[in-house]
Amino acid sequence: MTVGEISVFVGATSFFPSATAVTCIFSGVRGRCEREPELLKLGSGFVLYALMDAVVDRYFPVIDVLESQLESIEEHIFDKGTALNQHCAAV
Repeated sequence: MTVGEISVFVGATSFFPSATAVTCIFSGVRGRCEREPELLKLGSGFVLYALMDAVVDRYFPVIDVLESQLESIEEHIFDKGTALNQHCAAV
């Protein structure tokens, strides 16, 4: 996983992104904007939306891993015969 920082300066007709360690995300955003010229005509707000959408999409693989780990922990905690379960039954 690569961690970086994105700074964005948005005006009514201008958009200036700056990033560290995540510059590959910009090419995808540019491609999306070029494929959707009708939305790009609406102004820099669409470019900001496309960038934020791309950033959020990059969190899904991390969330999937965390969800799998949480499910594994839950199975262990609530498995019959575990020490925690035996302790709770005794109370």
